[in-house]
Amino acid sequence: MTKQNKVAAAVQGTLEGAFDGAFGAETIQLALPGMEGLSRAVAPSASAEARDEPRARLARMRVSQDFGMEELRQKWQVRGSEEELARGRFQLRPGGFVSAIAEVEGERRVEALRWGLIPFWTPLEDVRGGRRMVWARAETLAKKASFRQSLAGQRCIVPVSGFFVSVRDGSAGRTLLARPRGGGLWAAAALWDEWVSSEGHVLRTLALVSVEANARLAKVEGRMPAILRSGEDAAWLSGDQMGEKTLARVLRPWSGREMEIEAVPMPRWKEQDDEGLVEPLSQSAAIIERLGLARPQRDQVFKRQIVRDWRSEDGQVGFKVRSFTRDDGSRWHPVVDTHDGSVFCDCPDFHYRHAAHHPSVATPAHWCKHLQRAVKNCVQHGDLQAA
Repeated sequence: MTKQNKVAAAVQGTLEGAFDGAFGAETIQLALPGMEGLSRAVAPSASAEARDEPRARLARMRVSQDFGMEELRQKWQVRGSEEELARGRFQLRPGGFVSAIAEVEGERRVEALRWGLIPFWTPLEDVRGGRRMVWARAETLAKKASFRQSLAGQRCIVPVSGFFVSVRDGSAGRTLLARPRGGGLWAAAALWDEWVSSEGHVLRTLALVSVEANARLAKVEGRMPAILRSGEDAAWLSGDQMGEKTLARVLRPWSGREMEIEAVPMPRWKEQDDEGLVEPLSQSAAIIERLGLARPQRDQVFKRQIVRDWRSEDGQVGFKVRSFTRDDGSRWHPVVDTHDGSVFCDCPDFHYRHAAHHPSVATPAHWCKHLQRAVKNCVQHGDLQAA
């Protein structure tokens, strides 16, 4: 009898109890295709891969899922009911259930999955020991055995209304809540996997993908969840192959200017579903200002980002825009033709999103963010009529 079989026989009939100790008693069934023929051969221990997780502070990061099923249907056209959402709402911790969206045979479904990835090849003793990967670094997804298969065809998104960050404010500890500017939901990139015991018990788990923090959040935290932009969430769910260049383009920090950061009450374990956890403190503005996390004023951002560079005799207007996603201070150069209405930008976002289109001043859905500012500048200067 092999070592694995001996371990399995020793805990036969009590596997649910082992899951209780590591994950809780409940398991969620998510019928996803392509799992039937997977080999369950045991690979090396996940402990080496666990080093891929960010440092302990990121491991303590929590998310908020303050939404209902109707909001998910409107934004992502998913199928499911309120009963299929995770029980938690305002503060969800690693090791518990989170609501996730996966594409199943061309249909999007929402289910509750354990937050803490267990690859399908994980040995039983490691599962019983509670080893799990909460985060997966975007930079090494394609290189790590723990994530390679999930990246290839087991991607999902975790809708979040915000995420919590623990920081030091002098000698005091503070909890900050980052959420979308103007409200709404973010689509956090995640990977799921399915572990099956020899007795047929199933655990379906996920890991959230992390990226380097944006310039604003980097003052207090080095990493943040990978938040997908509009359109990129559909590509992530589709399961289509993604190379390293595509991953680098899709998995990048969310703009700090499109994020609200507020100081909220310090949580305690038993208050994980308390609405008060997402209510800003009365002194929130002063705390955010003291930590250097205040968002720049809109007029300052606009003047700093877009500069009218040149204008040709045939009506083309060129701009230069500083890239805040690059450390070398390089610039992008959007161009607006005020005569025929065509637009162009040399940024990667424009090439990726609009290579198959012929965007113009009349098709704002096809613009990159640099062209949005360039067209607005042309309208302000009277070169174009406001739509």
